[in-house]
Amino acid sequence: MNQPLRAALALLLCALVPLCSLAQEEPEALALLEPLEGVVETEQGEEILRYTLPQVEAVTPADEAVNAHYQGVAQGLSAALSAAPDALDGLASISYEVAHNSGRYLSVVLSTYVLGGASETETIAADTFARDGLYAGQRLTLTQLLGLEPEEDEETSLAGALALELVWQLVERDSENMDRDYLDGLTKEKLSEALNPETDFYLDADGNIVFFIQSGVISGEVAGVLRFPFAPAELLSAAGSADG
Repeated sequence: MNQPLRAALALLLCALVPLCSLAQEEPEALALLEPLEGVVETEQGEEILRYTLPQVEAVTPADEAVNAHYQGVAQGLSAALSAAPDALDGLASISYEVAHNSGRYLSVVLSTYVLGGASETETIAADTFARDGLYAGQRLTLTQLLGLEPEEDEETSLAGALALELVWQLVERDSENMDRDYLDGLTKEKLSEALNPETDFYLDADGNIVFFIQSGVISGEVAGVLRFPFAPAELLSAAGSADG
């Protein structure tokens, strides 16, 4: 597909998918309330986890679902670790960052730090909630976020495959330029084992889709969590090219 046609297709898709206009919309941010805070201890009273999770001022039933989700997470953490206190290899803490907050979406990044011995490891997870539309109150997959049709009969979604290809192109470029210290023998297949694009993403403040890979998986631990941001139009343009 030639470049002018691809650009025109991207603009058409942006007109159909509200996500593409995130950067232009005036965000109707949710007010953040006092977070959920708690401590999980062993039966002997030894602290093994501290957590801080978000709560929002619920404007709609969809916002209430956000609060209910994290209340469930807090209860689940307490129950799981109380039953299996050795599941964590050291003292752990969970904190959050609201990465995107608008009238249409709320995106939250959870960071878990585990201090064991003389080292500290970080892993992240993310939830992107729809505040309106068909999926209001639900955590979105990449396919849902982009407004694409789900593919029930395929192991890998179109959106996921295209995102993986775009990330791989960046990895190859950075490897050639020696911009990042990737592990020897890294292949696209190994990248696909490290990244599930349907769930391993969040929205940043500008509405970019940021894919992430945990530290030490495809590069050295010192590099930390790797992040790969893309504008929604890049993914939609790639989807249009694939369909064409």
